[in-house]
Amino acid sequence: MRVNRDLRIIVHKSGGSLMLAYVDHHDDAYKWAERRRIEAHPKTGAIQIVEVRELVEEIASAQPVSVQPMLPLEAPSVAPEPPLFASLTRDNLLSVGVPEDWIDDVAAASEEDFFALAGHLPQEAAEALLDYAATGILKPTAPPVEDPIAHPDTMRRFRVLEGIEELQAALDAPFEKWAVFLHP
Repeated sequence: MRVNRDLRIIVHKSGGSLMLAYVDHHDDAYKWAERRRIEAHPKTGAIQIVEVRELVEEIASAQPVSVQPMLPLEAPSVAPEPPLFASLTRDNLLSVGVPEDWIDDVAAASEEDFFALAGHLPQEAAEALLDYAATGILKPTAPPVEDPIAHPDTMRRFRVLEGIEELQAALDAPFEKWAVFLHP
C-alpha cells in the first residue's frame, strides 16, 4: 500500500481483515515482504511473521582444478562447542514458538551460532531460548487460544483496531506516530 512517493506499507489480507505488517522505503519494504510469511504457529497458535529460509545448493564444477599439494599446518585442536539446546526436543522447541523451518538450525546451534540466529526468529521464541540458555529452565508459554489474534504473544506484536475511526486516525497521523502505531 502506497503511503507517499517513497514509503510503502506491507499489508497482509486474510479473510475480512487486514494486517498492517511493515513500513519502509519503497524497495526496502518490498524486499522485507519477499522474505517473510505471516502464519499462526502450529503449536503455540500465536500469529508470527516468519523469515523465509533460503536453501542454497553448491553446484560442483564440471572441470577438475589442478591444485598444488601443501604440507598440512599444525593447528591446535579445538573441540567444537556442543549445541546449546542439545537437551531440548523438537516438541520443546516448537512449544516456545520456534518456526518449523528453523528447528534444525536452532537444535544444532552453538552459543555463538544462537546469537547470530536469534535475530531471525520470532521474538517470543528468541526470548524463551535466551532465557533457557541463561537459566537452563524452559518456561512454559501461554496455552493456545481459539483466536490466534487473542494469543498473548500475538498481542505483544500486533495492534488490533477497534473500528474504522481508529484506522483513519492512524492514517492521518504523521510518520513518527506510525512507528509507534505499528510496533506498540
